[in-house]
This record gives sequence, structure tokens and C-alpha cells, in this order.
Amino acid sequence: MADLSGEWLWEQDPKGYYLYSSIAVEQILGLTPAQIIGKHYTELLTAQDQQAHVGMSSSQQSFHALVNHYRHSDGHPVITESTGLPLLDAAGNLVKWRGVDRDITARMQFQNALIESEKRTRLIIESSINAIIIMDAHGIVTDWNRRAEQMFGWPVDAAIGARLEDLIIPPRFRTAHRSGMRRFLASGSGPILNRQTEQVALRRDGSEFPVELSVAPLKLGDSYIFSAFIHDISGRKAAERQIRQAQVELAVAQNELKIAQQIQAGLSPAAPLKTGEFEITGVCLPADKVGGDYFDYFYRDGGRSTSSSPTFPAIPSVRPCSWSKPVARSG
Repeated sequence: MADLSGEWLWEQDPKGYYLYSSIAVEQILGLTPAQIIGKHYTELLTAQDQQAHVGMSSSQQSFHALVNHYRHSDGHPVITESTGLPLLDAAGNLVKWRGVDRDITARMQFQNALIESEKRTRLIIESSINAIIIMDAHGIVTDWNRRAEQMFGWPVDAAIGARLEDLIIPPRFRTAHRSGMRRFLASGSGPILNRQTEQVALRRDGSEFPVELSVAPLKLGDSYIFSAFIHDISGRKAAERQIRQAQVELAVAQNELKIAQQIQAGLSPAAPLKTGEFEITGVCLPADKVGGDYFDYFYRDGGRSTSSSPTFPAIPSVRPCSWSKPVARSG
């Protein structure tokens, strides 16, 4: 029966030397029973375990699920879970040890890989620029990352175990939140699940701010958990307000320029200067929307200069006015 077992069954004398070994040791350590019998149990252990387990055989205390580290004959590490029982005679003297080792190398490697994976996942969660919150079907927070602490002001030890609605949902929205939870648990659908929406969130100090929210349900057994990814969009909203304000101010400025252009056009001479001998015509072409200079006509009559139209003050503009040359012709 021992040889049929996939576990390594063994017996040791009171000093820890092997008296018996099942054939499973070949599969576990790559050694035959004949190579095992007569060796001290510490000879097979790694140096670290040799120091930790020295003197165990003389303790006369049974042990269970003791983790041992061995080295296979081909060099790869082997981990076993060992259980041992001391056998005593009628006088209470130790006769021998009887025990079993179970190979848990694959399980430990998987467990270590899982631990490393969980560490990486936790590192990603903690370094995320978004607040990541997980709650159960009762609305109780079960996970709360560092960004959530910074965003909402609640430390992780205060947040975990608390109701989510009491932490981040403004009071006027809490009834709708509870109704949505009940509706989802009853029907499997919800208006804000599995899509990104803009919501209003609440900080610990009572202030409110805009966020982008994405909530995903995950079924575990007969219940659900909900993972929420929350991004603070206060900065983006402020930038959008500034852009809208700039657009309004630009529209006002453009309208004022148009009015100034119309006023300036109305101030130019309405008709060219004409006399019996000649006619003078000119045109003003502003370099941009509005020019800053004006022209007028003057002629001399008996030693006097006379203007054909009133003189107007110049209106400041973006760029100065460009001029065409007056054209004179005989009448």
C-alpha cells in the first residue's frame, strides 16, 4: 500500500536516520529507497532547512504540514509538506519516527506566482491616476486605492467597511443610488453601468466637484461586486469655461470692430472734390478691419486753404491705413 501511494512514506530511528522509504521518493527526489536508507534526514535538506530543523528528531513532538526544502538529484528545488509522528514504547521511550512527505512544489510555485501577480495588480491599482473603488452588493466599500484617498479625503482605513454613498455621493443623489442598486440586483441592468458618465462627487470636507465615472459589475458566486474608476475632471471643466468665456469675449470684440469699421467708413468724405478746372478722387484701404488715419481735401483760393469736409480725430486700430495716390484730371 505504501508503494502504491504517490506520497513519500518513511521511517526514521530515534536519531533521525532513515530506516524505510517508499518508492515515491524516486519521483520526488530522484533517489532510490536504497540511496535514502541509512542517511540522516538533514543530509537531504537545503542548508537553510538544516539549520532550522536540527534537533527535531530528538524533540519527540509530532509535527504536521512542516514545509521542507530539498534539492532533486537533477538539481531543481523540491518543496514538500511533511507530517511526522513519534512512536513510543510502553515506558515512553522513542522507538522510531513514522511520517509522510507530500510534494507541493507545483502548488507553491503557483501560489508564489499568484502572490507576485497580486502584488503587480496592487501596484498598478495604487499607482493609477484614477480613483479605484470596489464595493459589494450591499454598497460597502471593500477596496480603496491611494488616489481615492487623495481625491475624496478619506483614508483607506476609514473608507473600507463604510457605505459608499456616505463617502462620495452628495445627499440629493443617494436615494437614486439606492434605487439603482436594487434595480440592478433584481434585473441585472443599470443606467450607468458599463459606460462612462459625468457625475457630481462629494469630498470629505463637503465640497462637490465633477468626475467621470465608469462602473463595472462582476458576479462572484450568487452575489456581485462593483468596481468603479473615477477621474477628477475639475481642471477640464475649468478649461472649458475659460474657452467659452474667451469665445464670448472674441465675439464681442469682433462685433465692436465691425461697429468701428462702419463708423470709420461713414466718416470718410462722401464725394470727391470738384472745381471748374479739376477733380480729385481718393480711396482709403484699411490694412485690417479698421484704419487709424483719415484723409481730407484742401484747396487754395485767394491765399486761403479750405477743407472740403470737417476734420475728424483718428480712431486707434490694429494696423495703419494704406493709401492710394490722389488722381487729378483737367475738368
